[in-house]
Amino acid sequence: EEQARFQGTRVTVAAFLEWREKFNKEKAEKERMEKGAAAYKREEAKKLKPTGRQLFEQDETLAKSDVTFMEEGDVTVDVSLFEHEDLGSDESSDEEEVLNLIRSNTD
Repeated sequence: EEQARFQGTRVTVAAFLEWREKFNKEKAEKERMEKGAAAYKREEAKKLKPTGRQLFEQDETLAKSDVTFMEEGDVTVDVSLFEHEDLGSDESSDEEEVLNLIRSNTD
């Protein structure tokens, strides 16, 4: 009787393949349900999260901080400090074009 307890059901190739197919289907269904739940939670969070415009309209201090930032004026940059900088061989020539554009705008 004790030996029978340790015997169990013998596994055949056909039985294993049947079990594996069922197991994979259950696993795929579970993953699909989890992805659906995550997408639902993400959409609900988007509904509750205010947009930038809503924040701006609700909080007047945001508008005031932007006005004070604009009143501070532009920052001047001395382009000559960056002229001799080694850009390296892996950098694209776009950076040189931007530097030339900055130079032409400051002249």
